[in-house]
Amino acid sequence: MPFPFLRLPRELRDLVYEHYVAEKGGYLYDFATYKLTTVDSQPIDLSLSRSCTLIATEMRGVALGTNAFRFKTGYTDDARLRAGRFDRLLAKLNNTKCSILSFGQACITAQDAADLASAYPQLVPLLTELQRHHGYDCDAIYSVHSWGEAPSVLRQFIEDTLSAISTHPNFVANLSHAPIWDWHNGPGSNPHEILSLPYKPWSIPTDGENEDFDRAVAGALPPWRRERYRFSAAAVAVQYLASLPHATRAQLRKIILEEDRVSVANPECHAQGLIQYCQENPQLRVERRVSLWRNVFRSGSAELNVIANNVENGTTNSAPLVAICATLELGRWIVEAQALPFFGMPSGAFSLVLDSDGIPRKTSQVFELLIQRDVAWQVALEECYARSILPMPSWFDRRRHGCYKYEGLPAAMRDIVDCTSNIRCDFDPGEMWDVEELILKHRLCSSDEWSMLYTQDSHKQIIEPSSPLPTMLDICLEDVLLDEPD
Repeated sequence: MPFPFLRLPRELRDLVYEHYVAEKGGYLYDFATYKLTTVDSQPIDLSLSRSCTLIATEMRGVALGTNAFRFKTGYTDDARLRAGRFDRLLAKLNNTKCSILSFGQACITAQDAADLASAYPQLVPLLTELQRHHGYDCDAIYSVHSWGEAPSVLRQFIEDTLSAISTHPNFVANLSHAPIWDWHNGPGSNPHEILSLPYKPWSIPTDGENEDFDRAVAGALPPWRRERYRFSAAAVAVQYLASLPHATRAQLRKIILEEDRVSVANPECHAQGLIQYCQENPQLRVERRVSLWRNVFRSGSAELNVIANNVENGTTNSAPLVAICATLELGRWIVEAQALPFFGMPSGAFSLVLDSDGIPRKTSQVFELLIQRDVAWQVALEECYARSILPMPSWFDRRRHGCYKYEGLPAAMRDIVDCTSNIRCDFDPGEMWDVEELILKHRLCSSDEWSMLYTQDSHKQIIEPSSPLPTMLDICLEDVLLDEPD
């Protein structure tokens, strides 16, 4: 005799539904097939929901709300060069916008300046300097690690400034004086078209969209043909969510982004693409896990084409990762996560996990002895300014200093260590360094000597993973196609 399941109270039936649909690890999105599977790549079984109309109705949305949705970095042989091309095009677009601003800054009105200063108080000195110098070198805007701010904040500042001045009647006329641009002839000749391009860093464009992009900006370098270019897990998730009806997205509760490999187009800021979905669904939670060794630290090594060419020429020590590069790469992920509320991410909706790739002990050593050390040098120098041991430098000189990394990095590191941050580690991050020893040791040094001593110390430190991970060189070579012609 069949079990009278539908005679059970609805509360018990709901518990059965949740138990039935729950998959250990949740669902995994396959970038190659555009389908959801279990985490071990098996088909999802929802046959119970097809047993009768009542059960189908009662189970609607249960699977989506019960299971986390996992996304990994997106890679296929067909998409890799498309990803690489998009990366180069986006870099060209950013540089082009910076050049437009360099020669269009004379169109910044007093009201524009006031509005920008209100929105970006931390960048007022940069805005003032920009207004003072017509044709201000674009490298002065993009250099020095985005002046210690999250890079996407600086890019948004440039976007907002260009948006304000592009309506000025003299905008295009001012650009005609730029020696490297001809706004009247040839490809890439329309500044308004360039400023209206819809591409965000977390976009996954088609080949046709890349062609349109290329016609607008013109002159982007082609990607190296032997690299395994990937789209970020966040970009893959944004593409998937955009394909769902609003009612379906409203049923989701958790998204896990596994940034297990290096990806294209400033991936550290790609969580911004999920802000609109967290705003429309207040119950949605996004956890972004970034691999330190195969993603963050690998990004700080030499260019892959240089590494591959050296290896093929018999040089095998071409992928050292010096400590200063590791801190800069990691710091960018941290300050971008901190910047998300500025762009509208709801409180509590996002968390970033720093993943040790299965070697927590070695990662703890690197984090405490090298990353924490770099943060201590920045804090020690700031203390020397505060105590008048060193004269207070200008806004520009302070942020150009070799010991300086990012404006909010020391406070962010303190919160990570104290477990009061939305950024956490799957390893022990250690303790913050006592900076008094550094201050005492270098109290008689000039500012330039501080920079020199720090740089010398940093370049002595080479980072290598431990077993079971391969060497940093081998990690780099994992992203090189050895049989692909240049």
